[in-house]
Amino acid sequence: MTMGGEGNTVPVWFQELPMTDPRCRNDSCIAFYAAHNASQAQISWASQFQYGWWTSWIYAIVIFLFACTYLWHVLTDRKPQASSFADAKASPSILDKTTAAIRSLSYRRLSGRLANYLALPSLGVCTLLLLFTVALTVMTFAQHPYYRPYRKMGSPPLGVRTGLMAAALIPLNVALAGKVNLITTITGIGHEKLNVFHRAVGWLMFILSLIHTFPFIHQQLVEGGYAKLKLQFYTPGALEFNGTPALAILFGLAVFSLPPCRRLAYELFVWSHVALAIAFLGLCFWHFWDMLHSCNYLWATLAIWLTQILFRTFGKTSAFRLSRPWFDGCPTTIRDLADGGMMRLDVLIPVDWTWSPGQHVFLRFPSIRVWDNHPFTIASIPLRRGERGQDGGEKANVDGATGTMTFYLRAQSGFTRRLHALATRDPEGHISAIVDGPYGSSLRKLEFLCEDVVLVAGGGGVTAVLPWLLHLSRCMSDDEGGGGGERMCVTRRVRVLWMVRKESSIRWAAEAFCAAMRQGVAVDVYVTGEGDAVVGDKVQSRTESDGVDRLSVEISPAAPRGGGGGGAGMDSDSERGCLTKHFGPRPHLWQIIPTLVGSGRTAVVGCGPESLKIDLGNAVAGCQGMVLRGEAREVVLHTETFDW
Repeated sequence: MTMGGEGNTVPVWFQELPMTDPRCRNDSCIAFYAAHNASQAQISWASQFQYGWWTSWIYAIVIFLFACTYLWHVLTDRKPQASSFADAKASPSILDKTTAAIRSLSYRRLSGRLANYLALPSLGVCTLLLLFTVALTVMTFAQHPYYRPYRKMGSPPLGVRTGLMAAALIPLNVALAGKVNLITTITGIGHEKLNVFHRAVGWLMFILSLIHTFPFIHQQLVEGGYAKLKLQFYTPGALEFNGTPALAILFGLAVFSLPPCRRLAYELFVWSHVALAIAFLGLCFWHFWDMLHSCNYLWATLAIWLTQILFRTFGKTSAFRLSRPWFDGCPTTIRDLADGGMMRLDVLIPVDWTWSPGQHVFLRFPSIRVWDNHPFTIASIPLRRGERGQDGGEKANVDGATGTMTFYLRAQSGFTRRLHALATRDPEGHISAIVDGPYGSSLRKLEFLCEDVVLVAGGGGVTAVLPWLLHLSRCMSDDEGGGGGERMCVTRRVRVLWMVRKESSIRWAAEAFCAAMRQGVAVDVYVTGEGDAVVGDKVQSRTESDGVDRLSVEISPAAPRGGGGGGAGMDSDSERGCLTKHFGPRPHLWQIIPTLVGSGRTAVVGCGPESLKIDLGNAVAGCQGMVLRGEAREVVLHTETFDW
């Protein structure tokens, strides 16, 4: 009998060997050939590639649902909602109550030192990730058997499908990592919030890759022991040989992205993370690019990555914008605010740039560190035609756009420490900056939706709520001066809660607070550390009230109407504003926030340390009971990411 073609004659005695004979381990043996075909008929090798497609469909459907929600909000938020005026005190609808019930769980966050240290996301995010994990787990273990009778009958089904599922997650993970990415474009969720999904998907890729690896190792050990496993690992072209380096790099990517590792040396983490990611993608091409259609995931990943890089470089970075000369930096003024390393940066930007409250940019200062690129929240808002900028300075250009972005930052170590040293040497220090942005989540137009807005900040997180304070104050001012026409601003009350350690920190934010308080904005500053009660050049005395030290402080003259842009010009003939200080430990937000929720729609915007965001999330989750009881129409939460 001849098998395998002309010139390849197999003896009959070999063909008729039973499966119990260790020599019957290839298709020349009739028993092995039959068992091989039976195994492939039960679970074919090609059928396992469908698991990669199913994985892709799952996350594509989730993204589609978020995109539909975002599109609905964009369409409905184009003008103020009439119900916000006419039905502010109406009972919440079934949809309102259903949304509140979901938010009462999804807004909650685990508290405690461990949760704070690991920066665990909200229960809503955790639930979404858990459901995705469950779906992947079911797909991984539902189909039996996990192994072939023998390795030469084909790769273990469990190993094949988990490898394809991990491969299907690669383009998703790269998309989630980009500052500019398609997911942000169609869902409005900024990269800083997508980052938690990026890290979680990275861990899922690593776990699936481990499950993908174990069957190959196990089957080799069972069939031939360590000697056979070692031989396979060092056989060029074998899956075990070219897959091990990729798994090792994936392990490094996952572990080094843990919050404690990132905080230890963030700049080193960024560059090493990018380098490891490039190496990982290259090794994946080596490992499985020619297996059926698996190369599609790799080409998709490469296309996504290059598109994000090109668009960010030429569409977001000031040094390479197609509409202006290349390599030109943005003139920047640095001022030391004499508050424990606090600085203010005024960056003169291209006149065609605009941004929204809460957005951030990445700043690079080539003369200090050419490779460092750090995110900073924009503390100003774009000016309109006729308005004045910082300190009553530059007027807006003829297009109505401001030419200045303002930032407040505190010196920590490394890059910011060098920046502060420059500010102390030269009180009006000038430097060139490369601006990359703006970035951030697309928050709904609060002035069109909510009668009440509560802005909560901790420490330097006030830079994220200052633009909202200025923006809402300006909208309220415009509505008051509208001549009795149609209202364009729903918001009627804004409350600011700011927790700081030192009272001197108030000095650099006083101008923005002063401009806003002309519109009736109430500002409460909670000073949690010790210090002199100083505002401007005056030292105020403290008085006891209800067991809490409080100080009502008269701020220097407020800005003229129409001021904005991260600070207001001073006018001695203007009215005066007033803020209230509270001295003592940080207040309990779960006690304060419910008292600030109105009967209509209330938005709570917060930014600060992780512990503050945890407390705020739990406080707003508790407020959903007010909606369920019919005491409020809606209470929505938005938090800005302080660091990532």
